[in-house]
Amino acid sequence: MQVAARWRRVVLGVSVAALAVSGSAFLGGPQARAADPAADPLDPGVVGELPANLTYRLSPELAAAVGTDTLDEAGARALLARRGASGLIPQQTPEVGAVRQWPALDDTGGTGVPVVGLYLKQYTLLAKGPKIEVWVASGSDEKSAGTKFPSGDCRTTKGDPTVVTAAQAQGLVNEFTHRMLPVESKLFSVAPAEDGTLSLGQLGPLGVDFRGGGDSTVTLVDNIRDPNFYDFTHNRTYIAGFFAPIFNQLTNRNVMTIDAFDWSHRTGANPANQPSKDICQSRPARPRLYEATFAHEYQHLLHSYQDTIEHVWVNEGLSDMAEALVGYAHPARSVHQTLAESHIFCFQGYGMVKGPSNPNPIPCGGPENSLTLWNDEGNNSELLADYGNAWSFMLYLYDHYGAPFISALHRDGQRQGLDSVQSLLDTFDPGKKVIDLLHDYQLMTLLDRLASAKGAKLVGADLRAVTSKSLDASVNLTEPAAYAMAGGGPNGADYVALRHGTTFLAGDALSSLTFAGARTLPVKADDGNPLSAFASRTGQQGPAVQSWTVRLVGLDATGHRALVRTYANAFDLTLGAGDLKAFASYPQVVAVITQDDTGELSESYAPYLLSVNGESQPGG
Repeated sequence: MQVAARWRRVVLGVSVAALAVSGSAFLGGPQARAADPAADPLDPGVVGELPANLTYRLSPELAAAVGTDTLDEAGARALLARRGASGLIPQQTPEVGAVRQWPALDDTGGTGVPVVGLYLKQYTLLAKGPKIEVWVASGSDEKSAGTKFPSGDCRTTKGDPTVVTAAQAQGLVNEFTHRMLPVESKLFSVAPAEDGTLSLGQLGPLGVDFRGGGDSTVTLVDNIRDPNFYDFTHNRTYIAGFFAPIFNQLTNRNVMTIDAFDWSHRTGANPANQPSKDICQSRPARPRLYEATFAHEYQHLLHSYQDTIEHVWVNEGLSDMAEALVGYAHPARSVHQTLAESHIFCFQGYGMVKGPSNPNPIPCGGPENSLTLWNDEGNNSELLADYGNAWSFMLYLYDHYGAPFISALHRDGQRQGLDSVQSLLDTFDPGKKVIDLLHDYQLMTLLDRLASAKGAKLVGADLRAVTSKSLDASVNLTEPAAYAMAGGGPNGADYVALRHGTTFLAGDALSSLTFAGARTLPVKADDGNPLSAFASRTGQQGPAVQSWTVRLVGLDATGHRALVRTYANAFDLTLGAGDLKAFASYPQVVAVITQDDTGELSESYAPYLLSVNGESQPGG
C-alpha cells in the first residue's frame, strides 16, 4: 500500500527515533560518550502516527492558486501531469540568509482525522552544502513566530527550546554531507535532480520561488504544527520529522521536514543533558536523534522514486536500517544497557522491563507481531514492535546476504514485500524458499543470544541460520505480548512457553501435546468456537489459511543448549510421550507457532488451539 506521507514520531521516554551516537554495533566505528537516558524520570507517553493516504486541506492562498480546497496524493500527481513547461529558468541555490516560502504542515484535526492542513510559510536559509540546504522557519502569523510554540505554552516559560543556530544547522549539513549521503547513496540510491523549474506555475503570483540546485536536498526545519504543538498536556508525542511526496510534487524539489523542538539537546554526539521533574522544562540529552530521523526519512525519499507501492514493512525496515548503517543506532544493545533501541527491545518483549534505556516502561508490543501486517495489534504504542520486527528482519538479511541484498531490495520496483525477497533469494541463495527464511528468522529471534554463546550446542536447526551478528536477540517469555493476542498473525510467531497454570513446564513433565489450527480466516466476529464453527454452520468461508508451522524448542540457557523439532503443514498435530521424550533434559520448552502467508494475502490473525498434558495453553 502506498503511503501518502512517512511520519516519524518520537515517544518521550521510548523514542521512535534512535537514541544512539556515532558508531554502529555491526559496522564498527568510533564511539562517543552519551548521556544516560535514565536521567530523565518523567518521560511517559506512547507512540502515535497520523493516518496514511492523507487528504491535505489547503490554506486559502494555496487553494486559490491551485484551484481546489483539498488535495490528496492522486490529485497532486494529476496537477503534476498537467502543469507542463513553466518557462522558469534554472537557478542555483541562493546564498545563506535568503528568505523564501516553502510548504508546511498544520495538523489541527487531531488523532484519527485524515485531513491535514498544508500552507506556505517563510523560511530563512541558515546553512548549505554541496547537496543540502537547511531552511529554518522564520515567518510569523496569528499562531506563532518562526519555530516558536504558541504564546502561553509551558515549554517556553524559561527560554525558547526551538532555537536553531547557524552552527547547528551547519552541523546537520556536515553530517549529511560526510556520513548520510555517501552511505545511503551507495547502499540505496540517488534521487533524481529536481530543480524547481517545473513547480506549479499557479504559485508564481504568490511570489513563490522553489528553484535551486537540482541535486540538493531541501531540509525544512520547523516546529511542526501537530497535536503536540497545540496541546502538549494531552499529546506527549510529536512528529520529529517526515517525508511527504506531496511536498516534492508541489515544489519540484526533493524536500524533507525535521522538527525544531529541543534541537540543542537532540543533535550532536554529546548534547547537554538537562532533565527536570518539571515536564515542561525537562531537556534530557537525546544524542543524534534528529540526525537519525533525517537518515531514516531520507531512505523514504529515495525509496519513493524506486517503488511507489512498496509494502510499508519493507520501507520502514529499510529506513530503520539507514539509522544504523550511518552510525546512529545500536540494535544489538539490550534494555539493560544505555543507548538500546526501543524498536528492538519492544519487539523482543522487553518494553515493560525497567533499565537504563527504558526508565519508564510502557506496554509496546512484543514478538508475536506479524511481520507483514503493519500496525496489526491496534494500539499505537505497539507500533514500536512493528518497526522492531521489520528492522530485525532487515538486519537478518544484511547479516546473511550482505549489503548487496539490501541494496537490491531497496531498488526492486517490480516486486513488493515477500515476493521481492523471494526473487532476490533466487539469485543470492538459489533453492532457498522465503517461507524457510522466515522460519529461520523467527527461531533467530528466540535463540540468537543463546546460540551465539561460546560452545553453544544446537540440535535440529542450523546454528548459522538462527544467529545474527547485528543483534543479540532473545524473547522475554514472561511477557504476554509474546503470545497473548488471540490467534497467530500472518508471518509472525507466537512464542508460548509451555506451562501448567502459571508454572513453566520442564521437558520431563511433558506427556502429550495437541495443536489444531484454523483452515480459514474468521469471516466475522467469532461466535464462540475458535476454529470457525460459525463458518461451518452458516456456509460462509473466509480466505484459506496457507499453512501452519509449529516448532517445539527445548531451552537450556545455563548449558547453552537448544533442541528444535519442526512440524510443517501442521493444521492438526498430536504428539505423545514418546514424541516428547527428546525434550526431557531441557528445563524449558517453547512452542513457536506461525501462520504461514508467503503471498501476503491474510489480513487477520487466525485462531488455533494448543493443549499440553490436556491443559489449554494461552495464545490461540
